[in-house]
Amino acid sequence: MARIPNIATAMKHELSSMLCPGESKKQYMQETKEKRAAAKAELQKQGFPKEEIYTMLQNINTYRDKIFSYKTLEVYCKAANAFENFCEETLGTKRIPLDECPNYIDEFIQWGIERQFTPDTIHTYLAGITKALHLNIGDYEKPKRSYINGVRGVTPAQNDAYNEVRSQKALEVNRLIGLRRAELRRLKLSDIHIISDTYAEVRTKGKGGKNNVNVLHTPQEVAALRAYVEEATIQGREYLLAPEDMQNDADLHHMRALRAQDVYEAIVKDMQEYPKHREYYREEIRKAFIANGKKLRENLDVPYWCRGEQRKQLLKMGQPVIFDRVAVLYVSCFVTNHFRTNVTVQHYLIKK
Repeated sequence: MARIPNIATAMKHELSSMLCPGESKKQYMQETKEKRAAAKAELQKQGFPKEEIYTMLQNINTYRDKIFSYKTLEVYCKAANAFENFCEETLGTKRIPLDECPNYIDEFIQWGIERQFTPDTIHTYLAGITKALHLNIGDYEKPKRSYINGVRGVTPAQNDAYNEVRSQKALEVNRLIGLRRAELRRLKLSDIHIISDTYAEVRTKGKGGKNNVNVLHTPQEVAALRAYVEEATIQGREYLLAPEDMQNDADLHHMRALRAQDVYEAIVKDMQEYPKHREYYREEIRKAFIANGKKLRENLDVPYWCRGEQRKQLLKMGQPVIFDRVAVLYVSCFVTNHFRTNVTVQHYLIKK
């Protein structure tokens, strides 16, 4: 009889078989959406209750067994290690067949809670484990995540004081543009388009192969960007930053969050001082949605309200709970490139 491999090894093998870098997640998501719509219509005709229909539709997912980036695979492999540690500690063995692992997932969640893992960490681990076991993460009860308590990319990291000196240029550039680390690393001079002294665009390939556009629209910002481009050109570089500028663990995502906040505050101030400018931002948002093949379903005339537990915590901290939707969506289109108000508020604007 063949020896049962370590749990982490078996899970990592399953996860690696799902890796498909270069494929478009967006295409699979659209295919899933269409299949769910067709199935929903058929189930409604058959008289199924709304709750049952929702549950059945979750089983239609054309990208459930796919991993689109090496970074995601790396994160999920860490989840496999965590599950193996749990099994060794609580069950006394690292060798359990994969088909028996689902029996211990609820215990793993409780194990994580007892070790004071954050809800975000438990959710991330559970995402990797259920992916490896071909399960639906929605079938498991887990601690509720609260975005306001998240710290990734929005608070100073442990080594930021050291990195601020060692990686000052990377931090400064990303405060100016607001990219993800991988996007900043591969940012070429040819991706930067300085249109005028008051307007520039940085065009990158983002997560999922999306074509992103980050906009700079003040004389100070454009002048700073031009200086970095000229420096790289003089040094004969193809990329804006030299390799040594990126050899750090500085919290560049924190700079991305600060950039989002800077732009939001600047746009709100501009619209308050010049109310007619609101229509300009609205039109830029509409054009961005059209250019990216998306439908603008949000009502730009209605502010965004934080609700529930998030609202209570923000009020307790003396932070705003109402956001100008036009300013948020502009940031979402031209800084974070999420095209969603809630994501931009929850992950970037309420984090100080």
